[in-house]
Amino acid sequence: MKSIMRDLYFGNVSPWELPPSHTVEYREISCKIESEEQYFTSKMSEDDYQRFEDYKTLLWQLNSMDDIDIFSHGFKLGTLLMMEMFSDEIGSPYNES
Repeated sequence: MKSIMRDLYFGNVSPWELPPSHTVEYREISCKIESEEQYFTSKMSEDDYQRFEDYKTLLWQLNSMDDIDIFSHGFKLGTLLMMEMFSDEIGSPYNES
């Protein structure tokens, strides 16, 4: 069995490198978005197309910042849950108070 502590220590934990688990619904929506984007970009002038690409880059940067915040928040919540589980205040089913 792999040790998460060992992997953390050696820097082997990289959530962003995990393959996404995309559902059929996700893939369908993604294809629709791509199709719509192709439709609209085919109608754009070169200048509008470049501005749209810049806009998408800004959205990507903002989404990345959100992803980092969400991951950090989830990690903190998980840590707090574990701390609470192991605290003496809660009590343990193995240690009757």
